[in-house]
Amino acid sequence: MSDVSNRLASAIRLANQVIFQAAQDSGGKDGKGGMGATIVAARFLEDRVCIAHVGDSRAYLFRDEQLNQLTEDHSFVAEQVRRGIITLEQAGRSRMQNVLTRALGVEQNVDVEVTEELLREGDTYLICSDGLFRELSEPQIAGILLEATGAQEAADSLVEHANHAGGGDNITAIVLRYAPKAAGAIGKIGRWFKASEDAS
Repeated sequence: MSDVSNRLASAIRLANQVIFQAAQDSGGKDGKGGMGATIVAARFLEDRVCIAHVGDSRAYLFRDEQLNQLTEDHSFVAEQVRRGIITLEQAGRSRMQNVLTRALGVEQNVDVEVTEELLREGDTYLICSDGLFRELSEPQIAGILLEATGAQEAADSLVEHANHAGGGDNITAIVLRYAPKAAGAIGKIGRWFKASEDAS
């Protein structure tokens, strides 16, 4: 794991400690007792992206018209799917799908999962909350990313479609398109960082 990935994971572990301590200090008052959060973060380097996550917020890569999930959900049903106990279809209907096996703030220490991916021109990365992928299937998400002409249009369209499909939870979608020739340098990634959010 690179130094950048290590720093990204360290930042998330620090955030976990802050949330955990805030819950402890509150003594359960002000609605802070038992609070927690999920996170997925990405850091772009010259030729690769580092992705770190805890919980069930996800990162996807859309490349060559194929959508691939880069993160594994830290949830009860996802673990059952990985063990072959239930199918993906059954997991989608399960009442346990919101039960996390790992989250920020639940315990004093947390394991952060980190991956690195090599960048290719034309890659599109999607970072999203469960409010998006619980409403839209992967083929639907891929179709929206394929049709959108820009990152902002893609993010807005994903949120809009998820709301129309039910909008049962907060929906956050961040779409990043890697176009080094257009941007001139990876340091200008802010040009193509686009986010859209709906707090249902």
